[in-house]
Amino acid sequence: MIPTVSIALQAGRPAAAAGVPSVSIAPPAANATTAAPSPVRGPGPQNAAVQGINPFISELQNGDRGVGNHPVDAGNSAQLLVDTKQFVPAVMQDLKGAKSQINVTMFSWQDDGAGREIGDLLMRKAQAGVDVNVVIDAFGSRQWPLSRYKGYIDQMKEAGVHVVKNWRLNMPLVSDDNTGVRATDHRKIFEIDGKVAYLGGMNLAKKYDEWHDTMVRIEGPAAARAGAEVLGRSKDLGGKVTAANEETLAEGLRTNVNRGSAQVQIVGNSPKVELGASKEFFNLADKAKERFWVLTPFIGSNHEMIDKLVETAQRGVDVRLAVPGPNKWKNGKYALKLTRSYYSQLAAGGVKLYEQPQMSHSKLWLSDSTANISSVNIGDHSAKMDYEVGATINDPKFVGQVEALFHRDFDRSRAIPTTEANSYGMWEKVRKMLPVRI
Repeated sequence: MIPTVSIALQAGRPAAAAGVPSVSIAPPAANATTAAPSPVRGPGPQNAAVQGINPFISELQNGDRGVGNHPVDAGNSAQLLVDTKQFVPAVMQDLKGAKSQINVTMFSWQDDGAGREIGDLLMRKAQAGVDVNVVIDAFGSRQWPLSRYKGYIDQMKEAGVHVVKNWRLNMPLVSDDNTGVRATDHRKIFEIDGKVAYLGGMNLAKKYDEWHDTMVRIEGPAAARAGAEVLGRSKDLGGKVTAANEETLAEGLRTNVNRGSAQVQIVGNSPKVELGASKEFFNLADKAKERFWVLTPFIGSNHEMIDKLVETAQRGVDVRLAVPGPNKWKNGKYALKLTRSYYSQLAAGGVKLYEQPQMSHSKLWLSDSTANISSVNIGDHSAKMDYEVGATINDPKFVGQVEALFHRDFDRSRAIPTTEANSYGMWEKVRKMLPVRI
């Protein structure tokens, strides 16, 4: 997804969009005075005394706010899956083996390609008695004609799949429970039986088959936490969280251990509540001593993240940024122009720039021996206003897989020389003058 990006009318940094408060996600400066923090997700007093169920699970009845800020879970296995050809067969195999529940959140889901293949399987699993819950973003999953989009969702519902849709607007528009003016749900999550989860950047449609993208398969206690991310939001949108759902996730936390050596922390963005997935970008950049490598689909108007890349490079860290170069994606031309408008600043700050030979949708960050895979884009809309999810992973095997992918992508990319990076100044001037969102 290319989010809308605020462009200032005058030179300088982009202004916030009308009606949207300016939000800072960077850590406050030393000795800075900060306002009282926003409410964060976590256990509240209402259900904390529930006996026999982990308090983290019992709070799911409170919706997304009850999910909590997740701790680091040890004892997981983590496997990097590159492109549709690796991801779809793997997730299909796990879905076929589901016995109790499947929970899915998907930004863009259409009834062709992997979208049809996985959707048909979910319908068969629901008819076989598996509890299947789906949160689908209505904006990201729209199709023309609209009857085709609606028909496929109706088909899933008729088969017994519990589908709720995230709309950008809901009534009432002003509410205290996160259900009024609503952000895009940009997450991509699969959770199966509280034991296995997938998350990352991949959407479900035939048009994405040619894109370069990544997902991680997690087996272990962290998988249950990914499932809670789905169910908490589903509850806010009118879905039900059953006692069986709660117990399946709690059982995953209790018994689905010693699956591997990976330490995994699930991090999430919940607008107006918590921006943990975006903050992890700053945490990992600050911790980097040798390298901070980034794969991202584009660079949008998030100056805090851009400044952090420069700041990290100026500390002597090897900072590399790879984005898609010219490609066939219908919005790729405009995304690349926007991205290139930041090249001169990044190159002057010591960031090494690369353009990949195809559309790349992967969101990967590598900080020394720690990797993060997520749905977060480097842009204000994704980093501050959308629902997002990621996983920070410490594991030599997984980090080795991520490092190998980075080297492969760098090798097949075009390194951007400083002279070229400085040549995109004209678009920089135009970008600052446009009173539009790109």
